[in-house]
Amino acid sequence: MDSPTKKRLAIIVVITFSVFLRAHWLFNNDASLGGDEISYDSLAKRILTGQGFTSEAGEPTAWRTPGFPLLLGLIYRATDSDPGLARAVLAMLTGLTSLGVFWLCFALTKDVSIAFLSGLGWESLLMTNRLAGALMGESSAALIVVCGLILVVASSRRDSTILAGAAGLLLGFAALVRGYLIFVPLGPFIWLLLEKKRRGAAVFLLSFSVVAAGWMTRNLVTLGAFTLSTQGPQEMWCGNNAWARGSWPGEWIKEDSEQRKYLRAKYPEYDGAGEVAKSRIHAREATYELIHHPAHILSLAPRKIAIFFSPFSTWGNDWVYLALLPFVLIGAVHLWRSQNMRRAFWLIAAPVACVMTVCLLTFGDPRFRHPVDPMIAILAGAGIVLLARSRRSSGRN
Repeated sequence: MDSPTKKRLAIIVVITFSVFLRAHWLFNNDASLGGDEISYDSLAKRILTGQGFTSEAGEPTAWRTPGFPLLLGLIYRATDSDPGLARAVLAMLTGLTSLGVFWLCFALTKDVSIAFLSGLGWESLLMTNRLAGALMGESSAALIVVCGLILVVASSRRDSTILAGAAGLLLGFAALVRGYLIFVPLGPFIWLLLEKKRRGAAVFLLSFSVVAAGWMTRNLVTLGAFTLSTQGPQEMWCGNNAWARGSWPGEWIKEDSEQRKYLRAKYPEYDGAGEVAKSRIHAREATYELIHHPAHILSLAPRKIAIFFSPFSTWGNDWVYLALLPFVLIGAVHLWRSQNMRRAFWLIAAPVACVMTVCLLTFGDPRFRHPVDPMIAILAGAGIVLLARSRRSSGRN
């Protein structure tokens, strides 16, 4: 079978497999909104009705970033604000991620087998299926990140500043979908420099900055805070304070939690403070922890990393991901040891490391890993194929 035919067949199988696994999202989507879906649903509907990016009280907010509410608002416009239909649309739309994983992997490795297994591996992850139609930002962020990286590679191959700029805009929007992706563009930026595409790297960074700084400037004008999200300082403090254990502090949401008692005792105005005022209190407390208790924060790092890479979460146990983990390590070692593939390894692994860095600053959560799970699937695909070829070669000798 010639290579073009093999590639076309691989693409057909990947697309078919993706649709098959997501087909259930086309039916029985009447489950009530839960968790973060409630706030995203509210923000999307307020945008759709011309009320802007505002809270339930009708005031400007920066607690959430605007990326996913904007996307959900567009979907609601087409589905008459029906959450069930929106779930189905989102699930089918983000099904394109598996095809994107295939193309990104093939562009970097020129190996159909690795690209094929990477696409199937991503779609097989149980977390992928569980989040596919959830009205949250993770599944759409994964698609945007993969598309952004494809444009980065294409801009290098074609020496195109236009494509580099488009990639920067996409990854900037990804950071507005999920704020913890804010460091991800560092990987592609450095990769473009390594590829000696300095002009492309500059345009990429500029276009990304326009998106991120544009939103932050809006927050400065409307709220008086030059920030990506007023929620960020809270997560930093919750992830590093005296009660932190490396994971999401679930007890924080209780009104009588020890953390809230501490803040109320130290800041009597805390309960009546507005969004920005609370954010500044959290930022002050997070800074205090960093300066005065660095040993405690460092002691939490191994646990945060373990949780970040864990196959176990509140969304269930991802046994497929667990089975792929050994091959992820094998693929990483093989790509790093290959002189020709080392730069490709950097572009694949850097986004994972960048998101993990945010978790080290806050707390570990496998859900935060989801937008960069496509990179982990690519490493696993490389590990499986390269190990199989290595054993086959050894057997012949």
